[in-house]
Amino acid sequence: MLLALALLWSAGAYAHPLDDSRLTVAIDGVELDLRWEISLRDLDAMVDLDRDRDNRISAEEHQAGRAAIEHYVRPHLRVDADGRVCEGFKPAEQSFSQREEGSFVALRYALACPTLPGRLGIAYDLFSKEHPAPRMFVTVTAGGRVWADIMSNDQKSLSIDLGEAGEVGFGGFFVSGIMHMLEGIDHLLFLAVLLLPLMLTGDRSLVRRLIEAAKILTAFTVAHGLTLWLAALGLVDIPSRLVESVIALSIAATALDNVRPFLGGRRWLVAFGFGLVHGLGFASALGPLELPPVELALALLAFNLGLEAAQLGVAALALFAGYALTGARRTLLPLGSAAAGLVAMVWFAERALALSIFP
Repeated sequence: MLLALALLWSAGAYAHPLDDSRLTVAIDGVELDLRWEISLRDLDAMVDLDRDRDNRISAEEHQAGRAAIEHYVRPHLRVDADGRVCEGFKPAEQSFSQREEGSFVALRYALACPTLPGRLGIAYDLFSKEHPAPRMFVTVTAGGRVWADIMSNDQKSLSIDLGEAGEVGFGGFFVSGIMHMLEGIDHLLFLAVLLLPLMLTGDRSLVRRLIEAAKILTAFTVAHGLTLWLAALGLVDIPSRLVESVIALSIAATALDNVRPFLGGRRWLVAFGFGLVHGLGFASALGPLELPPVELALALLAFNLGLEAAQLGVAALALFAGYALTGARRTLLPLGSAAAGLVAMVWFAERALALSIFP
């Protein structure tokens, strides 16, 4: 119950970060064309943009804050060629866009490097320690080759060897997958209620529990992997509010099934069905990567492997913990399921009905 209360107070309506920034760099000789897209909600923490304090940044508020945005953003991005700074950061072209996940500003700069870049360096430090930076997806193109990577609080600088073939930062996308699973508390709660009966059963050995858990996790993995790829390829596009609302319902339904079974005895089928929806939630972390097919496949593979590594680690810890608590099954199964169901219904109310239950 304490866990449920903590989740209620700490979790926002949307469990998946949708405010990642994106930096695209196109190289043509010594000239660079930069396009930097940043969430205005994040910038508002550093620059006072929300004049009417309604927690939304309108086009009018962006227009009023254009100069302040330019003044703040410009010193926090550095681009160099072989260690020599590329110049030409004149007042940027700014464009405003309103999407389902919030409002964004895109700044466009034209730079000139002192020499033909053999190694391109990028560094940014846009946010303070009190306001952790969202991830920044970086795409660099030159001569038909593409490089892609992710910058974050732990990696605020990037060095790209332009003499090599294009590549995807496998490690960056792998770590991003791990963090998305660990930060996606709705996915963790779903796995918890899905595995809870297996964790607390007293009629099976630990080995048999691990085998049954492997079946459930495999079904979940195959299903969410399928929709993750379809969404990232742009073949499926469903509003995030709808996806996250159904994810909340999947937790509530599984929790109820733990106490009053109605979904059938094959938990792996339940995991597969709901995993299709959860894959769309995972895809929200990547957004439109806009990469060529090979690079996109590598980025998705790394991200998915990170998801699975985190998922397997969490499931293994849960099963071992549950093995020590099987004697309390009659108490923990209904109470744990009820707590999870309560959290899920609060999330559903916030996501689907836009109710601010816990601001």
